[in-house]
Amino acid sequence: MQNQETIIAEIGHKIERLGEEKRSLSERLGKSQTEIEQLKERIVSMDSELGKIKEENHVLTMAKSLDATEQSGSAEARKRINELVKEIDKCIALLNK
Repeated sequence: MQNQETIIAEIGHKIERLGEEKRSLSERLGKSQTEIEQLKERIVSMDSELGKIKEENHVLTMAKSLDATEQSGSAEARKRINELVKEIDKCIALLNK
């Protein structure tokens, strides 16, 4: 009889430990699920921020290319003006002769 009571007590103790372990695992699962949701929200936020940064990068690239075009155009315009001035100087010199 004693042996059966000991076995039953051990089984009861094991059941209690399993119940405690189940509660602990359920709590950990809940925390993990909360963390997963927070990380998903962070991913969405970062994706949105990445999209904004990509758009800003595109705009800056376009602005830089336009600025480079204007600068090279400006240099070409200066070069052409210098050529015209030289031609005018030649014409004036010919007229003075």
